[in-house]
Amino acid sequence: MKNKLYNFQKKGISWLDSVDGIGLLADEMGLGKTIQALGYTFINPEIRSVLIVCPATIKMNWQKEIKEWNNEEALILYGKKYTPIINYPFYIINYDILAQEIKVNNKKILNNTSWIFKLASLNIKLLILDECQNISNNKAIRTKAIHTLKKLNPSMKIIGLSGTPIKNKPAEFFSILNLLNSNIFNNRWKYLHTFCGPKYNGFGWTFNGATNLNKLQELINPLMLRRVKDEVLKDLPPKQRIIIPLETDKVALENYKKATKQFILWANDHINKGLEIQQNIDRLKQLAYLSKRNNVIKWIEDYIKSDNKLVVATYHKNTLNDLYNYFKKDSIYIDGSITGEKRNEAVNNFQNNKKIKLIICQILTVPGLTLTAANATCTVEFAWTPADHYQLEDRVHRISQKADSVFAYYLIAPNTIEKDIIKMINIKQEIVGKLLDNKNNDEIFNYTNLVKKLVKNNKDTI
Repeated sequence: MKNKLYNFQKKGISWLDSVDGIGLLADEMGLGKTIQALGYTFINPEIRSVLIVCPATIKMNWQKEIKEWNNEEALILYGKKYTPIINYPFYIINYDILAQEIKVNNKKILNNTSWIFKLASLNIKLLILDECQNISNNKAIRTKAIHTLKKLNPSMKIIGLSGTPIKNKPAEFFSILNLLNSNIFNNRWKYLHTFCGPKYNGFGWTFNGATNLNKLQELINPLMLRRVKDEVLKDLPPKQRIIIPLETDKVALENYKKATKQFILWANDHINKGLEIQQNIDRLKQLAYLSKRNNVIKWIEDYIKSDNKLVVATYHKNTLNDLYNYFKKDSIYIDGSITGEKRNEAVNNFQNNKKIKLIICQILTVPGLTLTAANATCTVEFAWTPADHYQLEDRVHRISQKADSVFAYYLIAPNTIEKDIIKMINIKQEIVGKLLDNKNNDEIFNYTNLVKKLVKNNKDTI
């Protein structure tokens, strides 16, 4: 594992080990907090079972990383009520389904059919809270669920992960601090009055400010490790390509599978009809996008909460329009019809307007654009050649940013044509090889080969 880690990531794992797996890793986005947390579990194999709680959009990514880094299996949990499960070294669940509330004698309590009670019975030894700012609201069901789990498993270690553990005010920080050290942070009311700028407005107390920050910093320092990109740039490559598998909607995926079956039956007799083959494959690409659409939107929403700008790339105009209509107040767009002065105006707006977090582009329209206000791209539909994807990445990774590190995210629907397209265009052999069967692939793209792959991958359903 050491040979694959950057020096600052090795130090992060050592720090987690030095605090006995109880701490907040608050590295800036993109510095590999997932890998560092898994590194700690790797050098401490006795810490099983491990529970990972994260946003729904990255559950499959955690599963992939556990297999890649630890060579262990992880079970992803679904549904709001627990179901029988077998023992696994890792369990992965999203915040939204941890628990539900019911009323008993006019008092709200957690429903005893909630996952959190099933998980408590599994003797969880380590809890990893990814994007742990999700439990900043002490009244939220998810926060109550996590604290219930801790009460039922008092010896459980806890690692919090977040690049933005505190977004607005110290009042948001108490919940995770209480989990990490309940001896020091044992009284929320006292914490609010000491560190959160208490004010009485005639009706009640508000805690929207910050007081005694030096003292709070002194108490937090032993519990938290934070590095920002500027500190570790010497370790980072100029570009990092990251493939993110997303969960797919069941109904939309069934529609995709039906269309794939119909296409393959047709294509077996029309393999030489290049244009019609391409049109049908484009249709499958659009259906693949629809199968992951909801989680694409959630992933983008989670990303822009960090206040970082993002370049989003689509292939079809329908997809661009769909995303722009959803993110209209935060975004601008460039498609094939935007040229000349309007194109320059859109770029300037993205570069200089702090309120604009997204620029959504058709991937074939990006050459010539300078979009260095962002340090990441997100591809949700894929072009046919590696060059088109490199062009997109280079809109952000310009000469003026050579000292910086750029992140290129590729959001895929794993059980669709997208995995075959990614493999065939060979976005990057080592990344694709890790994701798909641990093999490199030098095959040059053509429609005949793609149809053959579709037949092979779907032979059991035809």
